[in-house]
Amino acid sequence: MGRHRIRFVLLGVATLSLLLGACGGGSNDAATPATTAASDATAQGGGNDTPASNTTAPADDAADNGDGEDPPAETTGGDLSLVPSGETDLLGNPAGQGFVELGGVRYDFILNSACQKIFGAVQSAGGAADGSDVNVDAVIPPEDWETDTAAGWDPPYVEIEIGDDSWRAAAGSEHLAGGETVELTPEQSSVSLFTNDGSRVAGEATFFSEYNYDEVESVAGAFEFYCP
Repeated sequence: MGRHRIRFVLLGVATLSLLLGACGGGSNDAATPATTAASDATAQGGGNDTPASNTTAPADDAADNGDGEDPPAETTGGDLSLVPSGETDLLGNPAGQGFVELGGVRYDFILNSACQKIFGAVQSAGGAADGSDVNVDAVIPPEDWETDTAAGWDPPYVEIEIGDDSWRAAAGSEHLAGGETVELTPEQSSVSLFTNDGSRVAGEATFFSEYNYDEVESVAGAFEFYCP
């Protein structure tokens, strides 16, 4: 209570001084308390500057945290050792890398035709890394594509062209064989299982030969694609 009384006394003295200075016309005397008050305000402002600076720190930290979330996505990604530095797809996205195993033969691809992530799906397309006449085209939806009815995802598919032959894995495919069009079973054509972390997709599939019109020819295989 003693401190509060001292403050009130000081404030009363300061107020009385201002009144006397104003009545006496001493503008210089009035300026002194005003300057002191301004100095005090500046000092207080300076004291408040530190918390103000601290309030910007969380924003910077949030930005750092946002940047810090990107590496884990890349860490769980795939191999890019075959992709030339700075390579992009046709839309300007960083090119990716992938492979398809078909009948025990592995084909490596540089995904420079399409390598994009669309609402959780990964679209991949490109040519053989060794320059041979082999190309791939694939779209793998999110893992919950079957239950996400609002999005209306099509079944995942992978198609690989090897010279004049083409092999496709997609549930619900139709094929002209023996003079009639038949709907293929999942055992004849489908992506049977896969994982998708938003950048890297991998799984197993059964491919059928699109250009064998005598019968349904199917081959087991696997795939992996990564779009950074």
